Formats: sequence, structure tokens, C-alpha cells
Amino acid sequence: MTVTPSKFRSNLYRLLDSVLLSNEPLEINRNGKKLLVVPEHKKSRISSIIPKKISCASDKELIDTDWDDEWKPFI
Repeated sequence: MTVTPSKFRSNLYRLLDSVLLSNEPLEINRNGKKLLVVPEHKKSRISSIIPKKISCASDKELIDTDWDDEWKPFI
């Protein structure tokens, strides 16, 4: 959607809500140049996971290991 600055100013909140709901940018045409209003895209929690190397351990090592220092609850 493309609007003029005057139309943007008069319908500011309605147009901003429209951008948030549709996830499509809003173009503001000012003196032949375009300004864009776009919603921010947040990263998903899964994309921020850092892979860790896994080493093989025996069942006895896993059972006898003290995991208190390694365990960190999600808060």
C-alpha cells in the first residue's frame, strides 16, 4: 500500500495497525522518494540455539556424574 504523508498523518494509527496485522510494508511517497514502515521480525527461539558437541559416554558415567553444576533451569 502506498500513501502520501498527509494521508499517513491523518490515518496514522489505522495504517500502523494495518501493517502489524498484514505483515506487509506501508510505502509513504514523499517528493518522489519512498519511505517504508515495516513490522519488526523477531528471531525464533529455535534459531538462537547454539549447537553443542556431544561426546559418547557410558551409562555408568552418566549415572554417576553429578549434574548439579550443569543443570540450569529456564526462568
